[in-house]
Amino acid sequence: MVQAKSAVIRSDLDIVIARTMARDTAKALGFGAIDQARIATAVSELARNIFCMPEPAR
Repeated sequence: MVQAKSAVIRSDLDIVIARTMARDTAKALGFGAIDQARIATAVSELARNIFCMPEPAR
């Protein structure tokens, strides 16, 4: 079984790290190469949105 992972998104490098973690997890779960790329891309896009989102008003 694959253990759940998380990443803090504070920089562009963190987006790359999240993408790599997603691809590695997808591979460990037995996904094929194309699906690994799709999952990694989705995680990368979500991480980019998190990074680019303005902080909530306080």
